[in-house]
Amino acid sequence: MENIKSTKNLLLPKVVLKALLILPLFATVSYSTRQINLGVALIQLLFVTTVFSETVKELVGLMVKSIGFRLAAIAIAVIYCIWLVSGMAVFEIDRSLCYPVELLFFAAMVFWFRNNAQEALLLIGKVKIGLLIFAMLFMYFHVFYVLTGSNYLETDFFNFPPIYKHLRHMNYDVAIALGFIVFLYSRSQGVKRYFYLLMLFLCGFFTVWSAGRGQMLSFVLFLVLVIFLRIEWATVKKLLVAVASFAAGGASVFFTSHTHYISQRNVLVGGESGANQLSSNRLVLWQKAIAKLQEDYGWLIGYGPDAWIRLKVAARMHPHNFIIQWLFEFGAPVTLLLLFIIYRSIVYSINLARVGSEFTLDKMVAALLISTYFYALFDGQFYHAIPLTMILIMGAYLYARLLDLSLQQ
Repeated sequence: MENIKSTKNLLLPKVVLKALLILPLFATVSYSTRQINLGVALIQLLFVTTVFSETVKELVGLMVKSIGFRLAAIAIAVIYCIWLVSGMAVFEIDRSLCYPVELLFFAAMVFWFRNNAQEALLLIGKVKIGLLIFAMLFMYFHVFYVLTGSNYLETDFFNFPPIYKHLRHMNYDVAIALGFIVFLYSRSQGVKRYFYLLMLFLCGFFTVWSAGRGQMLSFVLFLVLVIFLRIEWATVKKLLVAVASFAAGGASVFFTSHTHYISQRNVLVGGESGANQLSSNRLVLWQKAIAKLQEDYGWLIGYGPDAWIRLKVAARMHPHNFIIQWLFEFGAPVTLLLLFIIYRSIVYSINLARVGSEFTLDKMVAALLISTYFYALFDGQFYHAIPLTMILIMGAYLYARLLDLSLQQ
């Protein structure tokens, strides 16, 4: 009877969690990024309420046992108070809700993984893969059949695709899904193996077609980290086959007439050359950002949530670097604390995963989380709610696994 009751109690949070993964993608068709970020925070809060008592227990445990979580919670509370005292209308900014909710959501997900083990994360991964299949089919149909020739360039398809708010946002999902696809391929048998090889081929095609350099680099780092975390030779051979399928998909782009975005990356910054051109103007953007931070002691307490947009530093929604984003929002002291937390999470992830030679889910998630941090140095994973939700989920999974293993010792 207790098992039946427990299953029933978990039904609602399962539904909400799936809604959290699915609805934001479809919302990109009609809603703005800021609206989606707020909507995701509200769904996260709803998930917390479905496991409220368990979340409170995990919160207490995290505050006691986790230095990183304790520092993050105190830093957020202190900086919000400073903003209010300084006269900032914090609660008139939608993003102000996001950060406290993300702490609660992290605690709720720690509970979730401690009670549903690895199957829960694999289910999340499979949902992300399913959404990616839908998005790819929808995108390819739109590009190759609805819009013909170079028409999709004339309609600024890159900045206004039919799904996702920007083509780069799909790169974020591809980067996350690739980790799960590689892992599931390494574990699959029979027909399933060919399905995952096909997915790797399609991901390779999309990565090169969209000129996703940051995503490509993060995938390379992911593979390097997986090998660094020690895996057996049989798994290395499977990884080589996976990489070959991905590379074949990428190479196939050059046998089509759709190499426009690759060519554009080479002339994107007009007459400029060198590192700034390679960074798609990011270096100039970051220099402008640093200069702005030196005005009015902005580096000390930041300018509050969504500062980049509110101050209109540049036409882009975020600085394409999570450290500069945090400096603008929180200031240098809080940013240093958050970077310390990131550092600790990397160390703990490596220590947790570098055990044995089997390619475990722990190793995959550790490598994927660290490679996502790297990717966020050049893009907006810590700004946009969809990839940030996955960062929180992966972090919560690894922390829950760390707790479970410590209890077993």
